[in-house]
Amino acid sequence: MSETVNTTTTSTTSTNSTVDVEKVELQNDNSNNENNIDTTNNNNNADEEQKPLSKGQMKRKIKEERWNQVKDQRKEYLKQKKKEIKKRKHQEMSREQKLEKKLKKQKKQRDPSTIEYSGNVVLDMEMSDLMNEKEMRSTVNQVCYLYGANTKSEHPLKIAITGYKGKIRDMMEAMNGVPNWKSVSKHEQTYMDLFNNQVDDDVTKVVNENENNNNNNNDNNDNENNDNNNNNNNNNNSVKKLSKDQLVYLTAESPNILQKIDPTKHYIIGSFVDHNKLKGYTYKKATEQGIATAQLPIAEYIQLSSRKVLAINHVFEILLQFAHNNDWKESFEKVIPSRKQTKDEDEDEYIQSELNNKNNNNNNNNEKQQEEDVATTSTTSTASTTSTTSTTTTQQIEETTTKQ
Repeated sequence: MSETVNTTTTSTTSTNSTVDVEKVELQNDNSNNENNIDTTNNNNNADEEQKPLSKGQMKRKIKEERWNQVKDQRKEYLKQKKKEIKKRKHQEMSREQKLEKKLKKQKKQRDPSTIEYSGNVVLDMEMSDLMNEKEMRSTVNQVCYLYGANTKSEHPLKIAITGYKGKIRDMMEAMNGVPNWKSVSKHEQTYMDLFNNQVDDDVTKVVNENENNNNNNNDNNDNENNDNNNNNNNNNNSVKKLSKDQLVYLTAESPNILQKIDPTKHYIIGSFVDHNKLKGYTYKKATEQGIATAQLPIAEYIQLSSRKVLAINHVFEILLQFAHNNDWKESFEKVIPSRKQTKDEDEDEYIQSELNNKNNNNNNNNEKQQEEDVATTSTTSTASTTSTTSTTTTQQIEETTTKQ
């Protein structure tokens, strides 16, 4: 029995040794193949290096070397030249132009915390799911336009964007400069959720000032009581929330006309492009939420050639202009494109002129039709006469042939 066990162990050891030998041989073969590949690659590279360059390649190589030599010098030269041109332009500028340039620079660099806002605007982006990609892109562009107008204005409006999420947020953030926007607050929440949980700093500031003035008018003997009252009032005001009464949705279907901008209210602009697919949507939404609505007093000052629905940036810029000049007519004329206005015409006259043009076109079409009918009748008559003459001539020829 022990002999059989020994024989089996010796057989297994011998098989293991043969397997190890085979592994070593395979590794050697692989290393030899790799060495062969490396040598062939080296030989190929050496052949390529030894291969002479063509005339075109030589020219390109020389040109590249020359360019690398003068590239840094050229860069420095252009930099200096740019500085000289800038300096010369600055010297040629008048005193008023220099002052204007300085003011523009200060506007760009102004701190949002030091800006005195003329009003509050909310851009409602909750309807982004109802738009296609093209409409979303148009909305994004319009919001960028209104931000640019707001930064240049001497009386800017405070902007808050609500419903800022999903695809439209990604498109906005992909735009150059949007992530670094100042004086704009962006929120994923709806305006209802946001303003129900937010304190209005401007309102509390006004309330605090009024209450402090009232307390200062009290007798000086009650200083301790006054201090306690002030502290209690400040604590109560810090918890003060915005109510629905401070929200106004601007929509063309509203029966209410906006006469002035109230700095304590927040004016909501529906930020979406629908091409009349969602007519009356924002008005219905606002009334269901119990929010006040208003429309701009367009019909009182100018006549439009189309429906009273404006682009997002146009609505914002009208508010911006009115905050500056307090004149609706001037604001409308500055912002609304001339192609949308019917200048120096009443609405009835405009409609009458359109009807007259239509009647003139119909009359011209009728005259053309009559001329065509006359032409067709004359051609048919001439054709019939020619056919009758041809038949008579053929009959005459037949008669002469029979006589002969």
